[in-house]
Amino acid sequence: LLRVIVLLVLPALIFPVGVVRAVAAVNVPPADMFQLPWDLGVAWVAIDGIDNTSKRPASSSHNYSVGGAIDFAPKVNMIKGEDTSNYWTTAAAAGTVTGLSSCHVVIDHGNGWSTHYYFLANIQVKLGDAVTRNQRLGIIADGVRNKFCPGSQEINVPHLHFMLRPTLI
Repeated sequence: LLRVIVLLVLPALIFPVGVVRAVAAVNVPPADMFQLPWDLGVAWVAIDGIDNTSKRPASSSHNYSVGGAIDFAPKVNMIKGEDTSNYWTTAAAAGTVTGLSSCHVVIDHGNGWSTHYYFLANIQVKLGDAVTRNQRLGIIADGVRNKFCPGSQEINVPHLHFMLRPTLI
């Protein structure tokens, strides 16, 4: 009986009945195109990461289906109001500033890739500026002297809310 089952199932595994087409992937950037979004030679920590809706709603920017954001901080246990004037965020790759407010920067890197930087203060770039990899964009907001982005309901400590994402349609 086992041989009969194997003989019936094996051809179905080898010769699939229907053809499933793969979705075309976004152009993968070169491995050395992007860097982490802070000064070279400095280590930061991830304090919150990508979510699959187990902790947040599907509309959260941390959800992998809408790009997936990761929160970084220069050290563990950051405290709202502490001095963040030396904690610079930098461009992860060369590109053009296409989005800007008092607390965030968006950079288009071409080939369908962009980076988003939230919870910033002392922003050093303007809309339309060409930026280079590792160029300083701004410091992370401390939450007291430099307010966090309006509407933020998640982590309430100084941090960089960072997204590296393909253009989403």
